[in-house]
Amino acid sequence: MPVGSTSDADFLGIAVERGRVDATLTLTSRLMSADGSLFGGTALASSCVAMEAATERSMRWVTAQFVSGASVGEQLELHVEIAANGRRTSQASVLGKVGDREVFRAPGACASPGGRVSESLLPMPAVSPVKECEPVSWSFGADHERSHWTLKEIREDRSPRVHRGDEAEPSMMWVRMSPPRVWTATMLAFVADMASISILRSASTPHQAGPSLDNSLRLGPTCDDEWVLLASRPQAIHDGYGHATIEIWSPTGTLAAVASQTLSLGSVR
Repeated sequence: MPVGSTSDADFLGIAVERGRVDATLTLTSRLMSADGSLFGGTALASSCVAMEAATERSMRWVTAQFVSGASVGEQLELHVEIAANGRRTSQASVLGKVGDREVFRAPGACASPGGRVSESLLPMPAVSPVKECEPVSWSFGADHERSHWTLKEIREDRSPRVHRGDEAEPSMMWVRMSPPRVWTATMLAFVADMASISILRSASTPHQAGPSLDNSLRLGPTCDDEWVLLASRPQAIHDGYGHATIEIWSPTGTLAAVASQTLSLGSVR
C-alpha cells in the first residue's frame, strides 16, 4: 500500500507537511455522520495521513479509539508521537484533540517496502458483479445530504445466495468514491466504517446504533480498481455492544484490507 499522496490530505482538508508531527483539520459536514457527529472513518483516515506524513512510510495497521465527540466547524488537532523507528517499521500514535478535549487516540504502524511475499490467504466470498447489484437508497434523516455518504457510491448484492435464512446476515457492498479516487490506506480507512449495517440486520431484536468504541484497519496489497467489495461479517452482540469485521476485496480477488469495529447498541422503543 503506497504512502498516501498530498491529494489524501487535500481530500480531508488536512494541513500537514512530511516529516512533521502535527496537523490540523477543520471538520466540515462532508466529514461527519448524518446525525452531525464525527464520522469514525474521518478519524481513522486522518490518522493515516498524519502518521504516514510523520514517518514517511506506508500504513500497515491503525486503530482509532473514540473518547469523545466533535462537531461541524470545530478544528481537530492531530498530534503524532513516534514511539520507535526501526529498520523497516515505525510504531506511532495519533492524538486527536479539539482544544483541550481529547477526541480519539489512534495507535498504528507504518513500514517501508521490502517484504518478498504478498498473497491473500482467504477466498473471496461469492458476490454478484457490480453491474448486477442494486444502488442503495438508504435514508439517514434530513442531514444525509450533508454527510460523508455523499462522497460514496454504494451497490449492494441482495441475491439469495448471499442471504441464507438463519445464518448471521453478511452485507456485501461494492463501494467507490464519488468521484473515483485511488485506493490508498486513507481512502480505505474512510469507507471501512460500515460494520453497523450488518450488526443491526443480524440482531434477533431491533436495536439502534450508538457511538463506536473503535475502528481498526489492517492493510494488504494495493488495489488498483475503481470499486472495492466490503464483505461485512457480524460476529457477536453482547451486553449492549456489537462486534463485526469487514474484508475489503478488489474485484479481481485481492484482499486489500481487513477492518473491525465495536459499537454500542441501544434498544428500539
